[in-house]
Amino acid sequence: MDVSEGCENIPIYLDKRDRKERSPVFQYTKCNIPGPGTDTEDFVSQFQGCDCHSVCLPDTCPCIQRFGPSYNNEGQLICTTISLCDKPVYECNRECKCSIQCSNRIVQIGVQFKLQVRNTDSDKGFGLYALETIPKDHFVCEYAGEVLTQEEAKRRTKALKHADMNYIFVLREHIHLVQADHSNVPPKEGKHVASTEYRHEPANGNIHVALNEDMHVTPNENMHVHLASNEDIQLAPNEVLTTYIDPTRIGNVGRFINHSCGPNLYIVPVRVDNSVPKLALFASRDIFAGEELSFNYSGSSGPVPKSTENDCVVSLRKLCHCGYADCQGFLPFDESLFDSDA
Repeated sequence: MDVSEGCENIPIYLDKRDRKERSPVFQYTKCNIPGPGTDTEDFVSQFQGCDCHSVCLPDTCPCIQRFGPSYNNEGQLICTTISLCDKPVYECNRECKCSIQCSNRIVQIGVQFKLQVRNTDSDKGFGLYALETIPKDHFVCEYAGEVLTQEEAKRRTKALKHADMNYIFVLREHIHLVQADHSNVPPKEGKHVASTEYRHEPANGNIHVALNEDMHVTPNENMHVHLASNEDIQLAPNEVLTTYIDPTRIGNVGRFINHSCGPNLYIVPVRVDNSVPKLALFASRDIFAGEELSFNYSGSSGPVPKSTENDCVVSLRKLCHCGYADCQGFLPFDESLFDSDA
């Protein structure tokens, strides 16, 4: 049974030992789609394309020159972990004339390594496992689903029971207005992504928070690239762009990835055709066949401070079952999407 239903380049099979069990029911999508109330105009192509033939080179491709190189020749992400990224990642898009083999097309291609969904035989339920070695900083999969409005995200959160799994991921990006200046790109005042804050409601129903330190804002296009050329996007200086992604009903294989306090994946927002970010998961180290894949639901690429029962309302807390030697104990929690009487 291919859980991707043929949507991915490589089938992602459910372990045959688990096929008799009740497998999760959801509609598979390879990429983000607009959810109820979300403006579909956000998903149309918004970026200009390059005229490169076959593949793009840093010295000649305006896409790479404008946004800066994101990958090396082996397809590895250059800026490792979101805390070390001084800019968001942009790939060539559907308007570009380069081929699909272009080195600036990685996340949009989809899954490139053999993966398997299987029961973890623990309180975590199903998990995603590597069936072959995945080298460090290589793309593994996207965390894709419905892009929701804040109102819809809150409505779905309120409807959950304590035992229900909650997959909603909330991405916050700090926006600044700066003057872009590049010798090969016409100067243009635009909206730029400067730093990233994550708020995540993971599979076990809790909300996690991790806030990056704000990056120094300079009029340097390589530091702060254009978020979108769409004039309909109205953002004031220092405003935060928030994206809610829910793969519960419609999602991809990323929905099976469990939390770990010592993860082997890290998450980075990547843009291709429009301003809607793809939440891309990359290997934080070499991952070997048979290992369970995991990322830190707080958005951090490494261990986070231990939690205690006093951090928030105890009735809304759940234990962390990741098994990491320095496990934080409780999953981090934030009440921002819950009503005051939750």
